Amino acid sequence: MAKKSMKELESAKGINTDVCSKELAITFLQGNDYLVPGKPIDLHTLAHILLQFRNVAIKVPKIITDGIRAVAFLMVNASMQQMASEIVVMVKQQLQEQMETFM
Repeated sequence: MAKKSMKELESAKGINTDVCSKELAITFLQGNDYLVPGKPIDLHTLAHILLQFRNVAIKVPKIITDGIRAVAFLMVNASMQQMASEIVVMVKQQLQEQMETFM
């Protein structure tokens, strides 16, 4: 699924954009001071950038504003769910190691 989505982004025809790869996306965001070089790029950061885009856009239709905010909220939620899943895995590993020492 992710590979298909990436291919669709890279091959988007008819869209007026110079951003057509992950590398160009990073270059664009860093060049416009949305990303700090060397800092990790996570879902929370990307959601914050989306919200910043909405603040600089003038006279954007409500559906675009709502769409940007919807994606930002869901990105933050996905980030929190991913973090919670990682914590659960770490706790399970620690418990498993402790259980093995008692056996």
